[in-house]
Amino acid sequence: MMQQNIQQAIDSVLAGDIDSYSIIVERYHTGLIIYCERLLSDRTSAEDAAQQAFINAYDKLKKFDNTKASFSTWLYKIARNLCIDQLRQQRKQSDYNIDELPDLSWDKDLPYDDVESIRSAVSTLEPPIYAVAVKAYYWQGKSYKQIAHEHNTSVSTVASWIRRAKADLRKELA
Repeated sequence: MMQQNIQQAIDSVLAGDIDSYSIIVERYHTGLIIYCERLLSDRTSAEDAAQQAFINAYDKLKKFDNTKASFSTWLYKIARNLCIDQLRQQRKQSDYNIDELPDLSWDKDLPYDDVESIRSAVSTLEPPIYAVAVKAYYWQGKSYKQIAHEHNTSVSTVASWIRRAKADLRKELA
């Protein structure tokens, strides 16, 4: 139902009602900032990247094709590319390789626009270590290596936890 409302807002914007774009911004604003902050490790930069992503999405809205991806996946991909560009420009040294930043393709069927549902589903993952791993990797920006070190386990075990958690989340949120 939410995706239908977003599509109606997109249609309205394309028909000339630019004020309808505020519906889209309000829906994705918080989640997009959280996502960008995870990639950039800086709240101010994340807010700037999210704002630029909304501007770029607005400018390219005529090119959006809902048969290829959901709007949220498309928007988050724009934001991801902006973050990568920003990291490259700053030549910022961090714990992760730019080429290893998470892509949205692993969960293109998850409702990225429903942040509260995702947070709720993550908090109910069993065993609880799955939730810990997901939060550490996706929300706190820790590498698999850092998570493995903190939990005195191997990197492959962390990868398994996250892979299983994503499978459970797909089922839960489908």
